[in-house]
Amino acid sequence: LLALRNPTDRRDPLGPQWLEEVARDLTALGSVGVLALVTVGALVYLLLARRARAAGFTAVAVGGGMLLTNLLKLGFGRPRPDLVPHEAVVY
Repeated sequence: LLALRNPTDRRDPLGPQWLEEVARDLTALGSVGVLALVTVGALVYLLLARRARAAGFTAVAVGGGMLLTNLLKLGFGRPRPDLVPHEAVVY
């Protein structure tokens, strides 16, 4: 992580400002809110298309993935690195 930061100021990532904004925005696409929105949209579409089995499979797959992620986080219990200030809350 330190290789991607300004050696004199750890809060300043290397590269132009637009690249930092693009990286932040791409990271936000992996948030729980975006995942929930896309999942609900897919479930509504599948149910309206009368594909209940596919909707059920999607719901179980996404729910199981979220459950597994949280169980792994609890199992490892590693705190986030304190190299730089955190801009987002991670659960």
